[in-house]
Amino acid sequence: MSDNQSTRKVFIVSLVLCAVCSVMVSVAAVLLKPLQEANRKLDFKRNLLIAAGLVDGDVNRQSVLDEFEKIEQLEASTSRGEKTVYVARQEGQITHYIFPVTGKGLWSTMRGFLALSSDFKTVMGMGFYEHGETPGLGGEITNPAWLAQFKGKQAYDESLNVRLEVIKGSVEPDSVAAAYQVDGLSGATLTTRGVDDMIEFWLSEEGYLPFVREHVKKGKGAGL
Repeated sequence: MSDNQSTRKVFIVSLVLCAVCSVMVSVAAVLLKPLQEANRKLDFKRNLLIAAGLVDGDVNRQSVLDEFEKIEQLEASTSRGEKTVYVARQEGQITHYIFPVTGKGLWSTMRGFLALSSDFKTVMGMGFYEHGETPGLGGEITNPAWLAQFKGKQAYDESLNVRLEVIKGSVEPDSVAAAYQVDGLSGATLTTRGVDDMIEFWLSEEGYLPFVREHVKKGKGAGL
């Protein structure tokens, strides 16, 4: 057998093998796409419920689906287009308004949820379901211990001015502003700033504030 024939056979086998593998990968991608999409939607619902404190992190698939069935969806007009606001009730009374939020971190777009109480004043929870921040630094935005600081903080003052903020450093417990502030992430100044800018934007006039005002006027909020 000549060297040319040997080379030709190797080339043909390689070409056939590549073609077969390409077909297999393409078929697998098509067949798995519905499953991947279903898992993506389930993960979105799960993270929304966890961020709002409506379920814990060990919740199973069926519980997520059952709990999400109880969630109402409303539309809010923002400077970035129409957004869906999620509403949770207990015994017929609104307990949570859950707002999708996005913002720029150091390396990525951060996507998550900010949940407010029925009067739009008290933070019920905060969570992120997508980001590409540095593990151990900016990636700490998904640390439950850090996120727990948001619960109970105040989003607005009596005049609906945005007050919730993530500061550089630690909150002074005796400070008047402590009710509105969350500790920054150590060693992640730019991610901290990104989260703070994100909160300010989405709670402002450009974000969900028109929605908040509308529902306060309708009497669906109280105490503002």
